[in-house]
Amino acid sequence: MVHSKTQPHRAMKQKSFGFTLIEILLVVSLMAMVGLSIYSAFANGLKVWDRGKNLNAQEDIMIFFDRIGAELRNSFRFSKVPFYGRSQRVVFPTMVKVLPDPKMNPEENSYISQIGKVEYEFDVVKDQLIRREASYGQAIQGRFSEKGAALRGIRNIEFKYYFPDEHGELFSTQIIDDLPAAVTIEVEYFDQGGEVQKVIKTINIPLGFSEETEDESS
Repeated sequence: MVHSKTQPHRAMKQKSFGFTLIEILLVVSLMAMVGLSIYSAFANGLKVWDRGKNLNAQEDIMIFFDRIGAELRNSFRFSKVPFYGRSQRVVFPTMVKVLPDPKMNPEENSYISQIGKVEYEFDVVKDQLIRREASYGQAIQGRFSEKGAALRGIRNIEFKYYFPDEHGELFSTQIIDDLPAAVTIEVEYFDQGGEVQKVIKTINIPLGFSEETEDESS
């Protein structure tokens, strides 16, 4: 009697053990499938993020070109704020928008335009193009009020300055106290594939040095 009761009990244990093993295999398979789905979604998300990052970099550069283009086109000769240019730094007089002096107009809260100066300088450590702005009073004193990043995450930037001479058109990466006829800006950045891309923009300065003004002065 004891022997006949023991055999079914062992058979139930073996059957229960076999069913549990199948469950484990199913769970492992499901986990592998879920993990593969998560990995695929994560990889696709990274690709979309890289594409968006590349588009944002191009958009930021275009916005920067629009801003500095408007500032350079409003530049002029001003003895107290001379035009100063280097390959990675440029300082020039232009029209800036500032809040009025509260002592002069205590009720006026809107910005007004006045003569000032703007500086752009590339920070090679942070890979940023820094912008500084000064009002008229600050420009005379050699100070700046606002400082911020005009471009972030760029590889390099180079300014080139164009002006004519007796031999024809000439460009240089250095200029002091002479308003050029145009400024060419080259911005390098990394695309989504890690390749270096370059965007070039030439901005004409209406009041800059030109052959016509040279002929008139002579």
